[in-house]
Amino acid sequence: MTQHDGSEARSTPGRLEYERAIRRSDLPWQSRHLALTIATWADLETGIIPDQDTPTLSTLEESTGLSHDAVLKYLKVLEAGGWLKQSERTRYHLAVPGGRGEAGS
Repeated sequence: MTQHDGSEARSTPGRLEYERAIRRSDLPWQSRHLALTIATWADLETGIIPDQDTPTLSTLEESTGLSHDAVLKYLKVLEAGGWLKQSERTRYHLAVPGGRGEAGS
């Protein structure tokens, strides 16, 4: 299984590559659920979530069924593990730590 040790992330993956890597990771289920939910707003090719489509914390709470505190906690897990890059407040880009999840791996 993949680790979530915070190793350096490579360039932004496409959404499908990110989703595959998340599914193979050893992240807690809540982090996986949150990551896969956030990915639904990302561009398929670039993995970038356009500013106008960036979900708010309340949208993430509603979409995942997680509490406000849980969303904040697992966003931190994803950021610390290199699975999300925060470019501005609540603006995210998908990332796969250390080049994990590439085709054929």
